[in-house]
Amino acid sequence: MSRARGRLLVVAAITLATWAHVGSPDTYFEGAAGPYPVRIIVRNPGVVPGLVQISVRLLAPRSVQRVLVLPVYWDPMTAAPPPPDVAQRVPGDATLYSAALWLMRDGSYSVRVTVEGSEGTGVVLVPVMAVATGRLPLAKSLAAGLVALGALLLAGAITIVGAAVRESVLEPGVAPDGRRIWRARLAMAAGAALLAFASLGGRAWWNGVDAAYRSGLYRPFHATATVRGTGARPVLRLAIDRVDQSPAPVDAARPRPRSPDAPVPRAGFGPRCVCPPASPAPRLGDVRSRPAPAAAGRLSRLRRHRARERVRPNAAHERRRGAAGGRMAAVRPGRCLDRNGEEGGGKRED
Repeated sequence: MSRARGRLLVVAAITLATWAHVGSPDTYFEGAAGPYPVRIIVRNPGVVPGLVQISVRLLAPRSVQRVLVLPVYWDPMTAAPPPPDVAQRVPGDATLYSAALWLMRDGSYSVRVTVEGSEGTGVVLVPVMAVATGRLPLAKSLAAGLVALGALLLAGAITIVGAAVRESVLEPGVAPDGRRIWRARLAMAAGAALLAFASLGGRAWWNGVDAAYRSGLYRPFHATATVRGTGARPVLRLAIDRVDQSPAPVDAARPRPRSPDAPVPRAGFGPRCVCPPASPAPRLGDVRSRPAPAAAGRLSRLRRHRARERVRPNAAHERRRGAAGGRMAAVRPGRCLDRNGEEGGGKRED
């Protein structure tokens, strides 16, 4: 009996010594922020967006002026981070500081804690994973108040529509006739129908947002551990027998985590499509040597004249080039250009 109690005490001592925050959404860090040993606790609210509670405790007596906290999102393409918040000292404890920060998106964060004191400035980064693990219920009293306010707003909007149709164009003191009253009633009915459709559309939108949020909730896997005896050596088998985690829809426009050594894109320096340079203008020799299309004989005289006019500048260019080099520009094997830029019967000089 004494041996059994001793074993139980040893197991209990080992359990207490190796106890950790398994399954907790909170983050615990104990280390040094420069010359200041600290213990930091980040309590996750369980919803995203959500307000996290950050506690910073100094583990050694130091003269500290202030403690700053700042959440930094993993995406390098986001805008510049806001200024850090100043953690307030907890009344009654000179070594404990507390702050509350908003985490607006799910994903990987780094809470940067800066301690400023007499020994300088120390900075430490605490990795935090923002995940939605639950859905906060709406209180019935709050729901009833929101419904009453919404009904009041709808009634006010319908009344404004009726008054605008009935009395907006009348002189002061003039009573509306029966025709205007009926027009006002029809306008109020149409406005009520339009607002009803808008309310139904808003309800459908809200249900879609709620369904998307539900699909993104984190659900832990269910695993089963079994020990099977195979001869003299038992075998421990771990298996995931039920998967409750449904994958969330992939958003193509949303940035994805990148490797640390991946290049960081900057605005205006994204990948571009490099187009090949345009082919240079055809020279006279190229134009002359190309085979004539089958439909060239059916071109009108005006179009042939315009094509000839477009070729003449190239002919003048070839003539000047030949004069500069002391030889005639080649047009076709066995032919050359005369002074007017036309083909002549002379032969090309070599």
